[in-house]
Amino acid sequence: MDKGWVQEEEVGSFGQSVAEFQKGEKRPVEFKQCRILQGVYGQRQEGKFMIRVKIPLGRLDADQLERIAEVTEWFDQGKAHVTTRQAVEIHYVPLESLASAMKELAEAGLTSRESCGNTVRNVTTCWRDGVCPQAAFDVAPSAERLARYFLRHPLTQNLPRKFKIAFSGCQQDCASTMIHDLGFVAQWNEGSNGNAAPFFRVVIGGGLGAAPRLAKVFEERVPPQEIILLTEAILDVFNELGERKDRGRARIKFLIEKLGIEELRRLVRQKQEALKKNQSAVYWKKISNGKVNGKGPSIVQRVKSLLPAAEPRTDGYVSWKQTNVLPQKKKGFYSVAILLPMGDITSAQMRAVVDLSRSLKRETGIRTTIDQELLLVNVHQTELAAVYQELVQHGLATPGKGAIHQVISCPGAETCQVALTRSKTMAKALSHVLFQMYGEVPEDLLGVSIRVSGCPNSCSQHYIGTLGFHGAVSQSHGRLMPCYMLYVGGKSGETTKFGEFVMKLPAKRVPKAVMNLVDWYRADRYHNIKESFPQFLERMGKEMIRQKLESLTVVPPFDQERDLYYDWGAEQPYTAQGRGLGECAGVVK
Repeated sequence: MDKGWVQEEEVGSFGQSVAEFQKGEKRPVEFKQCRILQGVYGQRQEGKFMIRVKIPLGRLDADQLERIAEVTEWFDQGKAHVTTRQAVEIHYVPLESLASAMKELAEAGLTSRESCGNTVRNVTTCWRDGVCPQAAFDVAPSAERLARYFLRHPLTQNLPRKFKIAFSGCQQDCASTMIHDLGFVAQWNEGSNGNAAPFFRVVIGGGLGAAPRLAKVFEERVPPQEIILLTEAILDVFNELGERKDRGRARIKFLIEKLGIEELRRLVRQKQEALKKNQSAVYWKKISNGKVNGKGPSIVQRVKSLLPAAEPRTDGYVSWKQTNVLPQKKKGFYSVAILLPMGDITSAQMRAVVDLSRSLKRETGIRTTIDQELLLVNVHQTELAAVYQELVQHGLATPGKGAIHQVISCPGAETCQVALTRSKTMAKALSHVLFQMYGEVPEDLLGVSIRVSGCPNSCSQHYIGTLGFHGAVSQSHGRLMPCYMLYVGGKSGETTKFGEFVMKLPAKRVPKAVMNLVDWYRADRYHNIKESFPQFLERMGKEMIRQKLESLTVVPPFDQERDLYYDWGAEQPYTAQGRGLGECAGVVK
């Protein structure tokens, strides 16, 4: 177990801060500064908090997942939430349990340090890195070295705004580098005279939120050994010139718009030369921790399966194998995607994955994905049937990875202080309806992404969904009503594209709107049998889509259709009560 991400004295110091706050010896704003640095967010519920555990590169071992399960069992929800940036959130942690929860996590080598606030966030990678047949090379060594270097780095403790970094192993860009502040895409230079070498194509200035931007190419060819120097130079320029008064324009994407990409490139290259002279990027002490060589966890060699290899002949197994089992570059080995409804997994289910990983001797083969899943890697073909049977017993064998019913959602107003709507509850209802209406593996609805955010901040990355929704509010007949803004036509990967805004819909009519679009597509598909759902939406265009759904925007008075004035899962008519300032950008003094 790697504990190199944790500092024991830091955990003890946080516990002392909690105690001082409880005694009234530390002011609320001081405690807020302290807990945000340690990745602890306030919730809507008084006295309850969320701990966002960083999962660097999305890689977990069995002991770490087991420890997360143990910590979640202390609280009334008994579950964790996997985010779209490969972190794991634990909600409903009481103030008095924060210190002990952090200590338990730290003992397993898990830290939440700098998972929120104005710093470098969790560094993410392709979820199939190291095993994907299409990858140019394994990006994990470079990503891990960079993540370790900037964790607790003096430069990153008070940036103008948060800074997100992602690594992709090939042009397919499974890590969605184009929506990150800084992205590295692996490529291979064949060269001449046998001088082949790996390099990264570097992109910069991507981001979502209320003002989404796609990243721009910053450098075409950067050797892996130079990425720390380049990143430090970029962060140095951002730290000096980034906006610090207007939080809404403090991301590096706005600095690029202000300076221009060429001027930013010039300034960064100046910084690189200065850093080379004083060697700060090479010798800063935190690069060590026994990980200078950047080697990631070793791949465990296959051992004889503990369970029978006979494959079931059920439709469920066939569907699961078709969509959730992915071939690896080593013949005979596969990755298994475990779908988690809206990213949620119970402590019992986590323990089941831990036991399965250990029984297969793949304790380092657990990953989180940006689609809010868990992934088991290095599963031999003779073990697939046994893996499926174990997952079925714990409700973890739902097929349909990439199908329309795999809705991605942020936690929403159930816990988040800034959310406008209960996005997770709505997404759960929508997923259930789509699963019931169109089946486990609808062949014409694979490769369809639905993403739901509780506000414009885009924690579910709704701009890159085939259908994207973010929470909003309308006033009708003198009452507030929960709504969603509909975006159509987004996609991620090699040809990342933002969806176009179409219309605002009452929250309770979102499932009907999605079904109307699917049924429209299927009726038209008789004439265009090879056309996919995303292609159909693009051909129809937002004006025709708006016309198709226009009737769903008509809202009668409260006494005629009360349900429209209630949010999903709410027992009272909608109000904005409980909403406050978000803590994503740190403390506002």
